[in-house]
Amino acid sequence: MSNRVLQVNFSKGWGGGEEYICALVKGLEQKGQLVDLLVQASSKNENQFRAKLSQEINILTTKNNLKHLFSLIKIFQQYQVIHFHREHDLWMVPFIRFFCPKVKVIFTKHIPSKHFHIGNLLCNTIIANS
Repeated sequence: MSNRVLQVNFSKGWGGGEEYICALVKGLEQKGQLVDLLVQASSKNENQFRAKLSQEINILTTKNNLKHLFSLIKIFQQYQVIHFHREHDLWMVPFIRFFCPKVKVIFTKHIPSKHFHIGNLLCNTIIANS
């Protein structure tokens, strides 16, 4: 049985983390997982991801702030796994835990950081990747 997986990246710049996400999405798709990508609406990265990924990949867009929290929750409720790639986006994890308690949350830490975020404690899995 395949999972519905949502990759989340609200980064404003393009770098190694975004290239990693492209490779990860392609690999998961090849293994039969249903993968979607959530990015910042009207961003340079939205265009980059669309250019690099196949048409089969559903790229969702929204804003990354509290004003759009309930639209984010509606999106998150459709997935079994949500994979974050930036510490700045972990503010959403406590809300996922409350509104979507069965969802598994993964955080890949691409850049070493000494900052602590409460979202780190609430993730099912944290992956260090540098």
